[in-house]
Parts: sequence; C-alpha cells; structure tokens
Amino acid sequence: MSISRGDIAIGGLIVALGAGFVLARAHSDDPSPAEAAAEAPAEAPAATETAPEVVVALDRTDEQAANDEVVPDGEAEDQASASEADPDEAAPEPAEPAQPAAPDPSIFEEQDFPARFGVGEASPRKLDAEQVSEFARRYAACPGTVMVMGHTDASGDHGENRRISEDRARFVQAMLSQQGAERIRIQGRGSDAPIASNTSHEGRARNRRVSVVCKR
Repeated sequence: MSISRGDIAIGGLIVALGAGFVLARAHSDDPSPAEAAAEAPAEAPAATETAPEVVVALDRTDEQAANDEVVPDGEAEDQASASEADPDEAAPEPAEPAQPAAPDPSIFEEQDFPARFGVGEASPRKLDAEQVSEFARRYAACPGTVMVMGHTDASGDHGENRRISEDRARFVQAMLSQQGAERIRIQGRGSDAPIASNTSHEGRARNRRVSVVCKR
C-alpha cells in the first residue's frame, strides 16, 4: 500500500495534538503552591532537651587485660580504708607500761610465816591457805632480796636444830615462789634467835617458826 504526502501530514498533526494533550494534563495535575503547602507534612518541633551522652567503652585487648593487677578482696578493702583515712589524724600514742604496785611497807620488817611447826617437823601440820597466799603475795613486790630464816626451840641437838630450821625455811621459800616472789635466800638459824622463853611449852612453840623480810 502506498502512503501519500497528505497521509504523512495528517499523521504528524495527530502526533502533535496528542503530545499537547499529555502536557496539558500533566500541568493540570500539579498542585498549587497553597495546596502544596497545605498537603506538606508538618515538621517535627526541634527537641529542646539535650540528648543523653553515650559513652562507648573501648574494647580492651587481651594483653591489656593480662597486665591489669588483680587485687584480692581483703587487700582491696584495706586499700580503700587507707585511702579514706584522714592523713591529718595523729596515730594513737603507745600505752605506757603498767607500773608495778608499791610494796607493802610491812615486808621491810621481819614477819613470821602464819603457821606453827611441831617438834622436829620441817612443815606445819595445819595451814590456812587464804592467809598463807595473802602473806606470800606481798613479797612478790619486794624490790630487793627476800630473806627466809628458819628457827627452832632450844631443845635437842644444836646441829640437828640447824638442819631442821633450814628445812623449814626451804618450805616457806616454796610458798613464796608460788605467789611470784623472786630472789629468795634461805638461812637456818637453829635456836640462835628466840622470841620467847624456852622454859615453857608455849614459849618453845612460838620459837619454832620461820621469819621473812625483804632486804632492799
């Protein structure tokens, strides 16, 4: 089929008219500036509060973690207490050593041990434990030497009396040592230092004794 110039011209006109129609339709669909403003979504108000600061912990390498010093719980508490201590606080002064009790003045005078001895006996038959302990404790404060002297009555052999008197002194020495007395010396004096007459039974009983004195 052959196409004439007239057919070509008509076809071009149709194409041009179609293009114009499309353009006109496109312009008619565009919203007006007012409509565009009305249809535009409202912008969110600017935030007035400051966003929280985000701290990002940096990853530690295995080598850094290995070099960290591990402090036991007990040492950590001690270090914390030391760091909280007031550096200006003075250290407590050391307590003064306890002063020894002053000795009883009576120990500097010759005192008889509170017990009676039988004839020829080195130890007493009866003892009052409380009275003996109280007597012996006083000599623990003696600042010098405690002298313990044994005695007998005048009956019997002089040499035997000396031995018995020394044994009596040794018995009392043991009593004093148990109560803390130190530096004790003993002496057996036999019948050389009577305090009563040896002519009576009562006098001889009083002479069988042990005397004690603290020598400075």
